[in-house]
Amino acid sequence: PTNPQQVDISTLTGTILLAEDNPVNQQVGKTMLDQNGCSVVIAENGAAALDILEDRQFDLIFMDCHMPEMDGFEATAMIRSREAATGVHVPIIAVTADVVEGVREKCINAGMDGYLTKPFSGLQLRQVLLNWLPNLTTGEEFALNPLGDVAPIIEAGGIFPYAKQAQMV
Repeated sequence: PTNPQQVDISTLTGTILLAEDNPVNQQVGKTMLDQNGCSVVIAENGAAALDILEDRQFDLIFMDCHMPEMDGFEATAMIRSREAATGVHVPIIAVTADVVEGVREKCINAGMDGYLTKPFSGLQLRQVLLNWLPNLTTGEEFALNPLGDVAPIIEAGGIFPYAKQAQMV
């Protein structure tokens, strides 16, 4: 069921926190996640994400690594610290335009569960969702490995730097 071309997207559901500072990327990201059956809440930086997490629970977090006020690494560390007290673990997927060697390991070492390089296609996003969101019929999760089995696109730019990216779903 983890092949995105064999799974009906209506079987996906989830509440997603999208921590992203770029307004265009926020809107396009929300649209792409909505098209995959997800409910989306946007945080403009890591500090805002922490505030939102005080009152709400999420199935998955997409965390931009580089944001003003509080970056994704610091926010993830604080989230993991809170989780240590509760025993609850929410998957965090790093979202970054960094393609420098060692960035993936830095994300995983920071406590992130997966890694997605910007920009990415709708198909790559869907694969992450299939890997990390619960399946409605079985309640099982499709976390195949800590990196989510997503091959990065080696390009710089925003998460969804072109409006046409939203049409790739």
